[in-house]
Amino acid sequence: MPTARPHCLTLPSYRPYRLYRPLRNVHPTQAAHRQQQEPGEDEQGGEKIVFYGHEMLSADMTQRILGRMRYSNDFIRDCATLVANHMFFYSADWNPATVRRFIRRVGRDRLDGLFLLREADNRSRARDEDAGKLEDLHRRVQAELDAERAFKIGDLAIDGKDVMSVLGIDEGEQVGRILKEIFETVTDTPSLNDREQLLNLLRDKYL
Repeated sequence: MPTARPHCLTLPSYRPYRLYRPLRNVHPTQAAHRQQQEPGEDEQGGEKIVFYGHEMLSADMTQRILGRMRYSNDFIRDCATLVANHMFFYSADWNPATVRRFIRRVGRDRLDGLFLLREADNRSRARDEDAGKLEDLHRRVQAELDAERAFKIGDLAIDGKDVMSVLGIDEGEQVGRILKEIFETVTDTPSLNDREQLLNLLRDKYL
């Protein structure tokens, strides 16, 4: 699990921040929840509240709150992404491509912050059963990072100029669409991210 403290960590509430010591020196920005609630019974017979889609609502509110506070666009985007993705549901049957798509969705530079936020959120709700899953996901994520996979289109062994040259097409939306399709193929099969193999794929699939 990560030990480095990210320069920014937006929390859905102050409660996880208070309960998780490693986060106490991180600048917290509170994103208020707009929540749909349904009462129920917890294990002790008391009332519990279920929040539907709170991570997306909180991410939207995070953007607006930090915008009013005049934080930079990069800071706001990083914080909102952490909040939007902190409620992921990992299971051991995720295949490697699913792990790679998780990294793509979050962004490799935000992963440590996301794991810290999720652990803080777990501790605030005493969700110890999630700890092992989080450790397992972190191990698998680190293995993919160490393997230096392609996690963005810019990591592909070819670019838009190659697509235009091989296919004889002009710059435009078609080039971007083809690169996205190739990116999905490489995410599924990382060994294909070789210049000659991708050029051959272009010829075989699009000519």
